[in-house]
Amino acid sequence: MKSKQFVLIAGDLIALLLFVFIGQIQHGLLDDANPLLNVLNTAWIFALVWLIVGWFVGAFPSDEMAFTRRNLIDKSLNAWLITTLIGVVIRAFWIDSAVIFRSFAIATVVFGLLFLWAWRIPFLLWQRRVVGRAESSQLESARA
Repeated sequence: MKSKQFVLIAGDLIALLLFVFIGQIQHGLLDDANPLLNVLNTAWIFALVWLIVGWFVGAFPSDEMAFTRRNLIDKSLNAWLITTLIGVVIRAFWIDSAVIFRSFAIATVVFGLLFLWAWRIPFLLWQRRVVGRAESSQLESARA
């Protein structure tokens, strides 16, 4: 795994943890005694499914030149839709719930994706800037 790929995946996991943390605060579900354990207990399902689906869909490019809008934004949409579908079902089994609330599934799709994109879009812009600098310095070196 290359360092930029590692940073991308780590950022995704942090974004998902923040999504779960803020969601639990908003709904009064955060356990004051051990909030981290409470967040991890909910987030691990979606994080694990995200890593697996994202890898299959190609949302974690390993080649620096593959850090494009299509790979970072478009493929993350596809991966998140699949992740949410699988994740809410696994979560229902995990918490022993016979019902999957439509509002929970919709909120997970929309807000989870917004949290991922809030991280991935600045990462993409940073990558474009870094690649642009590298290309211009290569051109200057070739001219000299």
